[in-house]
Amino acid sequence: MATLNINGKRVKVDDSFLSLTPEQQNATVDEIASQLGPAQESQQSQDMRQELSGMSNKLGDAQIESLPQARYDALSPGGKAMAVARGAGRMADDFVRGTADMLTFGLADEFAAKAGDLTGIGGEAGNYEQNLADQRQRDSEGGASRFAGQLAGAVMMPGAAAKTTVGAIGQGALMGGAYGFGSGEGGFESRLGSSALGAGTGGIAGGVVRGAANAIERRMAGKTIPTIEELGLYASKAYKAAEDAGVIIKPGSTQRLTESIKKQLAEDGFDTALHPGVMAVLNRLDGLEGQNTTLKGMDIIRRVAGNAAGDVTRPDQQRLVSKMINKIDDFIGDLKPDDVLAGNSKEAANQMLRARSLWTRMKKAEKIDTAILKATRRADSTGSGGNADNAMRQNVRAILDNPRLARGMSAAEKKAAERVIKGTIPQNALRLAGKLAPTGVVSGTLSSAAGYGLAGPVGIGLPVLGAGAKALADHMTVRNVEKLSQLIRSGGLTARQVAEFIQQGVIPAPAGFKAIEAAAQAGQMPMSRIGAEVATGR
Repeated sequence: MATLNINGKRVKVDDSFLSLTPEQQNATVDEIASQLGPAQESQQSQDMRQELSGMSNKLGDAQIESLPQARYDALSPGGKAMAVARGAGRMADDFVRGTADMLTFGLADEFAAKAGDLTGIGGEAGNYEQNLADQRQRDSEGGASRFAGQLAGAVMMPGAAAKTTVGAIGQGALMGGAYGFGSGEGGFESRLGSSALGAGTGGIAGGVVRGAANAIERRMAGKTIPTIEELGLYASKAYKAAEDAGVIIKPGSTQRLTESIKKQLAEDGFDTALHPGVMAVLNRLDGLEGQNTTLKGMDIIRRVAGNAAGDVTRPDQQRLVSKMINKIDDFIGDLKPDDVLAGNSKEAANQMLRARSLWTRMKKAEKIDTAILKATRRADSTGSGGNADNAMRQNVRAILDNPRLARGMSAAEKKAAERVIKGTIPQNALRLAGKLAPTGVVSGTLSSAAGYGLAGPVGIGLPVLGAGAKALADHMTVRNVEKLSQLIRSGGLTARQVAEFIQQGVIPAPAGFKAIEAAAQAGQMPMSRIGAEVATGR
């Protein structure tokens, strides 16, 4: 409450007086003075009225300067200082009110109104409805200072942000719904509508922030997956490290391996005539009898077995050789100190397994890369490049349909290849629309004519839309091929999974990744709350 000295009498006015314009304040003082009688207004009252008229609900130095210069200049030095201080105090109050609004999910005005109702502090005792109306009127005047406080309150609220888009939408909807309910007016049913609006905007805001962050993080994660060239380099280094370990296997150890393999083959129906590839491997193993063997020598025998497994015309031989390869791998991985004469068998075995994995990933990725390169060349040879999408799909299908080329592909890799071949529903719809795209002068004329026939003058633009649809469909096919390549080169991980491992600290984070994640964690839930506030708050 403010106190005025009018005609020598002290008059209390409510805080709304300070929200009036200078002209309205003068008119109010004059009206009160006329009701009090014609007594001469004291000089002190005139000075007070002049200084109060310079105070409005405009805040801060910049707003004070917007008042008529003459009126501001007419204030005494004390009046000017009071105006500036009051403006700063009002800004601080607006900021605090905004912060409280967010921290209480929009219920701060109702809490304050109830406190005034019960105690008379900050409002009129016993008059909750009027107090609430006053609180909301005051909030409506808060402007930028109040909004800044709401931002601060949104950031101050505790809670870890979800790391998936779906989770962020759910989390944002929960936060936004709670704020919408608290900031709503009226009864329960009325607040439910506000809550639904808050949930919708909060969910969208949270989903957009997390979705954008995840998209950036996946792109960054994809760049950490080794290229084909890097896989070859890493494989060579691993092979070299295995060889440098200097492992020499005792004759007795290799003899036990040979006997174990022969026993398994006898049980599985091995026949020299039916399985010549198996016989070639056995001959190599028998040649080791009584001799020390290096790890490199054992790997050569494994590669001989691998060649036999590649004979797709002999499926039964493939079955037997696969078991032989598993036996050799288990033997190398389980070498004990008593099995070797020299060298670090564990280190050598680990490096050998790593080298094989890297080499296999490189060769599979090369198949895809070669297929896409050939498809692009074939499409470019037509002059227009119009069938690039078809060519890429057909070449990937050729790999999947050929047992020899598809050998070694995991179920996940085959599924990703199927996605390239078949496409997605949106992608195929765009592909169909892309048939309107012109590939030359003649087709361009025919497409325009067909469009004119279907939709009149507007239809002449259909070829342009068709070209856009085709370009987008082609891009989606390229993206599907890239995802297949990433899956192979990473050893079975998608870019999404790589990003998740980076978030968990399993894989070192690339430059900038942590900054993106920190920004998402800091802004995701606040943006959900702010989105709900903008849609439902005051």
